[in-house]
Amino acid sequence: MVNCEGRKKEVIAIIGGGISGLLACKYCISKGFDPIVFESESSIGGVWTKTIGSTKLQTPKPVYQFSDFSWPDSVIQVFPDKQMVLEYIESYARHFDLFSHIHFNSKVLSLNFEDGGSGDGEWNLWGGKGKWNVTVQDTRTISPQIQIYQVDFVIVCVGRFSQVPNMPEFPQNKGPEAFEGEVIHSMEYSNMDSSTATNFVKGKQVAVVGFQKSGMDIAMECSTGNGVERPCTVLIRTPHWNLPDYFPWGLNLGYLFLNRFSELMVHKPGEGFLLSLLATILSPLRWAFSKYIESYIKHKHQLAKHGMVPEHSFLNELSSCSVSLVPEGFYERVEEGSIKLIKKAESFGFSKEEVIAIIGAGISGLLACKYCISKGFDPIVFESESSIGGVWTKTIESTKLQTPKPFYQFSDFPWPDSVTEMCPDQKTVLEYIESYASHFDLVRHIKFNSKVLSLSYKDDNSSSINGAGEWNLCKGKWNVTVYQVDFVVVCLGRFSQVPNMPEFRPNNGPEAFEGQVIHSMDYSKMDSKSATNFVKGKQVAVVGFQRSGMDIAMECSTVNGVERPCTVLIRTPHWNLPAEFSPWGLNLGYLYLSRFSELMVHKPGEGLLLSLLATTLSPLRWALSKYVESYIKHKNRLAKYGMVPEHSFLNECSVAVVPEGFYDRVEEGSIKLIKKAECLGFSTEGIMLEVKAETIKSELVILATGFKGIDKLKHIFESTKYQEFIAGSDDSATVPLYRECIHPGIPQVAIIGFSESTATLYTSEIRCRWLAELLDGKFKVPSIKVMEKDIAEWDKYKKRDSYNNYYRKSCIAALHRVYRCLYEMENFNERESRKKEVVAIIGAGISGLLACKYAITKGFDPIVFESESSIGGVWSKTIESTKLQTPKPFYQFSDFPWPDSVTEMFPDHQTVLGYIESYARHFDLFRHIHFNRKVLSLSYEDGEPSLSGDWNDAFSSKGKWIVNVQDTLTLSTQVYQVDFVVVCVGRFSQVPNIPEFPPNKGPEAFEGQVIHSIDYSKMDSTTATNFVKGKQVAVVGFQKSGMDIAMESSTVNGIERPCTVVIRTPHWNVPDYFPWGFPMAKLYLNRFSELTVHKPGEGLLLYLIATILSPLRWGFSKFVESHIKHKLKLSKHGMVPEHSFLKELSTCLISTVPEGFYDRVEEGSIKLVKKAKSFGFTKQGIVVEGQAEPIKSDLVILATGFKGIDKLKHIFESPKYQEFIAGSDDSSLPLYRECIHPRIPQLAIIGFSESIANLFTSEIRCRWLAEFLDGRFKLPNIKVMEEEIAEWDKYKKRYSYNKYYKRSCIGALHIWYNDQLCKDMGWNPKRKNGFWAEWFQPYGPMDYIA
Repeated sequence: MVNCEGRKKEVIAIIGGGISGLLACKYCISKGFDPIVFESESSIGGVWTKTIGSTKLQTPKPVYQFSDFSWPDSVIQVFPDKQMVLEYIESYARHFDLFSHIHFNSKVLSLNFEDGGSGDGEWNLWGGKGKWNVTVQDTRTISPQIQIYQVDFVIVCVGRFSQVPNMPEFPQNKGPEAFEGEVIHSMEYSNMDSSTATNFVKGKQVAVVGFQKSGMDIAMECSTGNGVERPCTVLIRTPHWNLPDYFPWGLNLGYLFLNRFSELMVHKPGEGFLLSLLATILSPLRWAFSKYIESYIKHKHQLAKHGMVPEHSFLNELSSCSVSLVPEGFYERVEEGSIKLIKKAESFGFSKEEVIAIIGAGISGLLACKYCISKGFDPIVFESESSIGGVWTKTIESTKLQTPKPFYQFSDFPWPDSVTEMCPDQKTVLEYIESYASHFDLVRHIKFNSKVLSLSYKDDNSSSINGAGEWNLCKGKWNVTVYQVDFVVVCLGRFSQVPNMPEFRPNNGPEAFEGQVIHSMDYSKMDSKSATNFVKGKQVAVVGFQRSGMDIAMECSTVNGVERPCTVLIRTPHWNLPAEFSPWGLNLGYLYLSRFSELMVHKPGEGLLLSLLATTLSPLRWALSKYVESYIKHKNRLAKYGMVPEHSFLNECSVAVVPEGFYDRVEEGSIKLIKKAECLGFSTEGIMLEVKAETIKSELVILATGFKGIDKLKHIFESTKYQEFIAGSDDSATVPLYRECIHPGIPQVAIIGFSESTATLYTSEIRCRWLAELLDGKFKVPSIKVMEKDIAEWDKYKKRDSYNNYYRKSCIAALHRVYRCLYEMENFNERESRKKEVVAIIGAGISGLLACKYAITKGFDPIVFESESSIGGVWSKTIESTKLQTPKPFYQFSDFPWPDSVTEMFPDHQTVLGYIESYARHFDLFRHIHFNRKVLSLSYEDGEPSLSGDWNDAFSSKGKWIVNVQDTLTLSTQVYQVDFVVVCVGRFSQVPNIPEFPPNKGPEAFEGQVIHSIDYSKMDSTTATNFVKGKQVAVVGFQKSGMDIAMESSTVNGIERPCTVVIRTPHWNVPDYFPWGFPMAKLYLNRFSELTVHKPGEGLLLYLIATILSPLRWGFSKFVESHIKHKLKLSKHGMVPEHSFLKELSTCLISTVPEGFYDRVEEGSIKLVKKAKSFGFTKQGIVVEGQAEPIKSDLVILATGFKGIDKLKHIFESPKYQEFIAGSDDSSLPLYRECIHPRIPQLAIIGFSESIANLFTSEIRCRWLAEFLDGRFKLPNIKVMEEEIAEWDKYKKRYSYNKYYKRSCIGALHIWYNDQLCKDMGWNPKRKNGFWAEWFQPYGPMDYIA
């Protein structure tokens, strides 16, 4: 293999001219090769050519040198700077004449192996016939010149710190695109020379994300340039044991960790028994060495003072090659303030630079806040009161919601099921609003007790107001008292703090009255008790007949009765509705809140066709109005009381609900109505009216005369010009707003919640969503001229259809659906953002619904195939008496808790189903589900799986899944081609586990009937009762379904025909979850409890802790066992299991014993046949091994479980995939993260592996899968995944009982398991606040709320 000149003929290519590339070149030359080195840059040195100017060598010089080329004596520093290192590397290359082998400015574009190798399964150095084709580009030329080299061997020396920066992934609207500043990677900074870098950061507020070498160096350079005036902020996710020097307490670090003895303390790959034993014995010394160095670093850098003590050990740092040198003086800069440290920054995102202020934390303010946050803003909400809720915090206590509940709710946060009233009271409404704010974490944005005194625009003349210019979104600044902001959202509402006080003639005002005059606003601030005492025994007159007036009159009449009737003065009767919203039984919404109803009304901007249609349908509009009026007149007896309004119901935008029993009070005389009170004044004794000669004697007058909302709104602006704009003209709508949100002449302000509708919350929400899209730049408003024209059109509509001067309320009631069209742009954007990849989900049980929901959140439009006609999976086929086996708090969706109406800790089957269906409705999942669709088979279109290839990304492969689906009603089939499949068929599937029997010993030998529990569970309660009634029933199996069937049979047949239960293995089935009164969750569902268990992938420390705590683990188990034995009298019944409770828990075999089960055993209606290792059939019944007499039976029910693996396996057409699913005989289903088989691409299996609380675990798995589908992280290679699976398999075998490890249960390690998923997703795995809570409080679904 040597040519005549002594050179070997094989061609070796080396990619990269850094340290490794130069060394590879030098040693290849020494062996007679003539290597070619491709270097993409114009110089050698690799990462050192792209290093920050101030960076120094991180390793002591003696340890960082070539063995045959020492550092020159002129370099005396232990840690030379970048320039010295580069010169040393160049000297090495010159000394060994390496430059002659280097092709500079030659970038390798690709490597392609021409021949697959020898095919004998061995890796041959030169024996194969293959060649590598190296495609190289000359980077010096403008038009790329490509050359292909054919070589025998390739050495890739591109290094870890290559040219592909690691850019974090961010949630939507939280990435750099939301930021108006500049975002660069440290790689770009390191490409700058010292002078350029200094000028680049000079005078800027710089934030550095990261705390390794480059992060610290950049922070030092920035702080040098900007000082304490503009400190550099460093965001740190994980503090590290970065060294001040290599001589802790004067001892050379090399003596501790860089010699043979130090390595004896560490477990090594391939070590034998002796070395393993030695490493274990010396582990305390290893720990001591680590603590020795940590103490030095903590002391030297004062880490405790700065809150920078790492949680991991120095040994972990060293083993991860993460040790860096702290730049000299770094912590002094922290001390002086030129560097600021932000610790534990687990995740981060970018916010918009613009500052948005929201005035008011009522309904509209909260909605504006929520939707601004969704677009990446960080709004400030100013609330003058100490609580949220706006007008609802100042409402009369007896007041109820005036809009039917379904029309007054947040679109993404419905009323809880516990609120059953159609019109809830004030307190309930407030609680609902507070729950909304809490759910979306809005309270942290609110500054309570902060009253905005004034708004002034920094450049009043910047906005064009002549109708020809543009409305500026963000050019000037608003001064909000002392805050400077970019945009203001005013959400004060119409019912503000400025009461509308009527004007009186001289000497006829309240000053002439000897009694007391207050406004309804003052009354509404009183609590119920204070209000009662205030009116008690007084002659009260109420002026006004809207909501507050009627409520006050009701309260007064309740307190004072007919002895002191409450007088109500009414200027204008209104079409106030009775308590229900169904005139003559027809829902009012059908009449006025549909698209058809709006066809009858003339609309702003309508064309000729719509105008003709509205005119044509006007008789129908009149008829509908008369229909509603007739009902109100009849129900409230308006004609009798002279209270029939002169205007039509259609003109009413002041509809209120009449308090229940109001007109009964009028009838009895405790309320008196004074109609057409056009003009009023006061005398010493009371109220005078023009139409009445006498005075209405009063001691207390309450003016329910409304509010001057326009005054409050107007005077918040300092500019008189803006005050005029707000006031509008005398004959215009109250505030001339485009889309009822924006004044064309006032830039960077929106007014939400001032204009009215029939359902204020509903309308405010859509306005806030519209505003958020505008602020996010999704669309632009038209020119001022166009906006003013649109406002004028709406003004005409309001005047035409409103009664009297009530058009100034800016009501859009009769056209709320037309108005809603302004939101179409966002809907369009949502549709456009849908991802193109098709995701199929098989099964609409718990896991399938969760997979669907979280796939939707990532922009997918999944198809769910469900073979049944309803959702719920196993819960739709469960025995009716079955209850939830997990305590309710651990079996709930993290973002959809159980309703308050479900009070049982273990709800029954129907309640659980109802909860699951509510979840699906709430998140609109039904539209994705194809019912009665059975998946017959799955086949992968792109051939068989590669045995060695990887599929790190969800959609990296070019293959497709072919899903063959059958309609179970018509038996027709349809084929779907999809990109990803999520299999959610569950373990308890449709393939029952029927035991195998010897010949003539099976069911065929039995004269009675044999069924499986799956058949029984499909029967309703009545059918099941009739089926077992009068029969001698034997149940084989002692898990959940077996016990439930036995209970039902014994209830029907009693002791006359006892039900026999054949038991192979007794189990630690629990009577409750409070052994001896102590919550079981605190024993097994917290972090501390998991310290007692050996874990997959644990290090030495956790191994030692689990070993040391093993007696405690044993003690916990015995504690629970003693409770179960005592409570259920297991010893008496011979039912004490031979295995431990921990094994039961670790195998997910725990069931809740039906209440009264052992009482039935005691009374004789249930008989237990224990230790039935095997059984068979005779004519008369069951023959159990070891018993001479058969168990006489008429009916045998096999509660023997399911062959879930068979169902799962046979869904695949490929035999190879079937083998992969089956695994080996001694392993569980081999799934990475219990979700993904490494060798089956583009497919996940959710809900097959078990846990103590399956819903809880399925949810976090589905969230993990959604993040994976969205590309937020990648899977490791197949080898790593399979190693991980093997580790978990060892754990399952170690702690599971008997062969039950194949159930793939993570029961005793659910937190450890969840931690791994959290880390994959980039979440902080520690979800609780405080040490005690984190280690000793149980973990549940609500700890993982996003």
